[in-house]
Amino acid sequence: MPSKEIYFSVDIETDGSIPGPYSMRSVGICVSTETEFCVDTFYAVLQPLPHSTVEPDVLAWWRSTPENQEQWAKLQVNQEPAEAAMHRLADWIQMVGEKHKRLPVCVASPSGYDYTFLYWYLIRFLGKSPFQHRCLDIRSYTMPLFGRGYLQSGKETLPKIFFSPDLPHTHNALDDAKEQGWLFFQLMQYSRRIRELLKDISVPSLGN
Repeated sequence: MPSKEIYFSVDIETDGSIPGPYSMRSVGICVSTETEFCVDTFYAVLQPLPHSTVEPDVLAWWRSTPENQEQWAKLQVNQEPAEAAMHRLADWIQMVGEKHKRLPVCVASPSGYDYTFLYWYLIRFLGKSPFQHRCLDIRSYTMPLFGRGYLQSGKETLPKIFFSPDLPHTHNALDDAKEQGWLFFQLMQYSRRIRELLKDISVPSLGN
């Protein structure tokens, strides 16, 4: 078992709110360690599930702006069967983990949405997830760093220094996985600096 972790920033695009009735249409992943950003990437456009539909509100959102329409159009071409994509993804996750001798951990925002879809697909087509239940939610990670509640810990509340102007949010799954991966990477560096500042300070016991 690898003694250290490697972080897979996952972003997905879908045509509905839950997996099964609706489909995951693409998945993008950007991999980072605690010291190096984006050491590997993965991207797949998936065929819709058989007998699935497109949720009207979600389709309306995809059609709401020219940028969204452009991204939606890209999801209609070069589609890969979902089962083949999940096998390719699982093999790639294992390869990356073994290459870096680290344990794969999924990072998502929100994890309850992105990893719900991804986990469902992995279990549906593979019977298991290479991440198992290891998925870190960025908002939850942010809460103790800034001493804020959940509702005050969204991306919109964070200083701009944690974001890169070269990594925009485009609703392309790989672009957004990189944007999110950079944010998490910066938060890890911030956490590390806090630990370094506190390492020589005696922390009082919290008691029982």
